[in-house]
Amino acid sequence: MAIKETATVRVGRGGGLEIEDFADARARRLYIALEDCYRNGQNDDTENLLLRLEADELRSLVARKLSSDEFTGNADAYVSGGIRTVRSHALERKRARLLEQVRRAEHAGAEGEVKELLADKMYLDSEVDKPRGEAGS
Repeated sequence: MAIKETATVRVGRGGGLEIEDFADARARRLYIALEDCYRNGQNDDTENLLLRLEADELRSLVARKLSSDEFTGNADAYVSGGIRTVRSHALERKRARLLEQVRRAEHAGAEGEVKELLADKMYLDSEVDKPRGEAGS
């Protein structure tokens, strides 16, 4: 249960993630369920979390993970590492989309737009290149 409590706190306190950061549909559904639990004051209620997960496969996976000792004592480290990984992958996807927009703007000859997009890309580059634990700060 420790992983759920820690993850719920991170979600509710703006752990630096947004729904768009998750590429995996199951991760999105879990994030939404955790967020719902937090908003409804059910941070320590595993049953409510599981009820919010509509997919049997995801519910079963989460129940297995919560009932195992896999995360006992290291919940914060697992959650923090997961947040860093998700955030890093999300920034990489955003950077790739931005590069495509730069290419299109260059092809269209839109110099002003290219400059704006390149400024955005420089910011994303700095976020991606920050040492682990600093991104989003």
